Amino acid sequence: MSNSTCILCPQFSSLLTGAIHDIDQCICDPGYYFDSGCTGCLPSSFKFDYGNHGCISCGEHTTSIPSANNQTQCQCIEGYEADGDYGPDISGGVCISSCGPGLYGVGGACYPLSLIHISEP
Repeated sequence: MSNSTCILCPQFSSLLTGAIHDIDQCICDPGYYFDSGCTGCLPSSFKFDYGNHGCISCGEHTTSIPSANNQTQCQCIEGYEADGDYGPDISGGVCISSCGPGLYGVGGACYPLSLIHISEP
């Protein structure tokens, strides 16, 4: 086929600029990987670029929207929080356990609420 012929790529795929106008040249959009067609990345993963390769994991204890196309869409699941300023939305960031009921956190450590002394005015 010539490059003057228009083609319609399957759903969630595109023909990149400069590619030969042929249906076999269609590749998956960001947020999608190839599995008998372009399939959305599962929650807790993302894919930021075009191509038929797989999605990237957000890491342990994370979630993301389905078909996430950017690492900034990765979040910690309930019961976990970003480790300081470095959560799963940043390369190398992780989620750490949050303090449960009856506990409070300081600097990533959990302490019983009974250790807090509240002075009344």
